[in-house]
Amino acid sequence: MSFSCTLHPVDPRVIRELRQGIKAEREDWSFLLRLWRQKQLINRVNQPFKHCLQELFTGHPEFRVALYLWGRPFFLQSDDPNRINQGIASLYGMNKETEIFDFFLAELTRLTGDSPTKQLSIKFQRHKEPDLGINQVMERLRLAYKNRSYQELGMDLGFVLAQLVGVAYPYWHLGSYGLSFLEELRIPGWENQPAGLQAHFSEFEAFVPYIPQNLERNLSAGIYLDPEEVRELAALIAAEEPVILYRMAQKQLALDSARLLLQKTREALAYAEEYRFGLMEASDIYERKPPPFP
Repeated sequence: MSFSCTLHPVDPRVIRELRQGIKAEREDWSFLLRLWRQKQLINRVNQPFKHCLQELFTGHPEFRVALYLWGRPFFLQSDDPNRINQGIASLYGMNKETEIFDFFLAELTRLTGDSPTKQLSIKFQRHKEPDLGINQVMERLRLAYKNRSYQELGMDLGFVLAQLVGVAYPYWHLGSYGLSFLEELRIPGWENQPAGLQAHFSEFEAFVPYIPQNLERNLSAGIYLDPEEVRELAALIAAEEPVILYRMAQKQLALDSARLLLQKTREALAYAEEYRFGLMEASDIYERKPPPFP
């Protein structure tokens, strides 16, 4: 698999507004815009902070670059998914850059044992907020539905959803492997293909068959787990980790890479479970100006 995969917790409110918009009914994206602005605030500190850490810890054997910088949405020092959830909730409750910086600095101190304040020179990035473009995207989806471009609509819908939640909610970068890869492993107890987004858009019978259930191409979305399936997979990974690692080894995945993949997947599942969100895989999600870290 050559995709660059991301895992996205999916707020059901976003799916609801997508359905409303396709039917040309009233939409209310105020909740998404509020969370988008909050994530922009966090990333004004998070992104340059990660840049500094990349420079400080280049070649440091104990600093897990692939997890702390490239895997998680924000810099958090812990391997406990519950602790990750608490940290993300704290960040989304902050309203000052200095408060966010102090939070990240405390995380770094927890990791290193001493405060490296003198070594860090952070410049907060300020720029004019762009138009998120929701109206234009929804108009394109409505037009595709009106013109009966059902295959195009079905293929694009999941990716649009991933882009919307990606700009406002935390997401995890898994690299070349996602939920479709885990499904291929035939994890004991995970017997049936999840119904995915098709169940959420079943009222649109014409294009539902075109919604993918696995990653099929770049700029696409694949497997979607509803909240019940999120809990199921989280429990299966906890119970069957030795089997999963063995089957990953059979797929020629190195042990360190396999453990890292499971760690990030556990964190994403735990976050989705905490808020009763769904969880969806996507490929090549990026913002208008791609940040260097998720």
